[in-house]
Amino acid sequence: MTSTLEETAYHEAGHLVASYVFGEIGNVDFVTIIPHEGSLGRVKYKTYNEPYTYVETQNEILGLFAGIVSEEIKFGEHNPDGFGYNGFGYVHSGDCEAILDHLFSMGEDADDYKHQCKALLLTHWDKVEMIAKELLIKKTLSGEQCLNIIVK
Repeated sequence: MTSTLEETAYHEAGHLVASYVFGEIGNVDFVTIIPHEGSLGRVKYKTYNEPYTYVETQNEILGLFAGIVSEEIKFGEHNPDGFGYNGFGYVHSGDCEAILDHLFSMGEDADDYKHQCKALLLTHWDKVEMIAKELLIKKTLSGEQCLNIIVK
């Protein structure tokens, strides 16, 4: 049986690795698995810019999917407790709302993005594992610590 803390570590590590792949790792302020304001964990960015181009919007969707897809890779089908069902799987409610907004505005299929995200994370699974394991030990990592772990 997995713990919520372990699931959260893999969830946040998935988001973080997607940030790395899309060139946003330098913009990460910190990642934590300490619950705060209704969230079990979070990746905080130094700045946030709304995506303007189609590619930026695609990357944003893949980054949002990365949390739940990372959990599914590690633990199998997702446990729906505490999550909202949106028609294409269980996702954290904040991620769900953002994903649906982007997909609706683009007229895109969620399953395509989920499959792309899975391929992306499997390619970089060693990085997801390293970040998740370190989060389970330290609970919070600075952006610099994340970068040092990922580029080892």
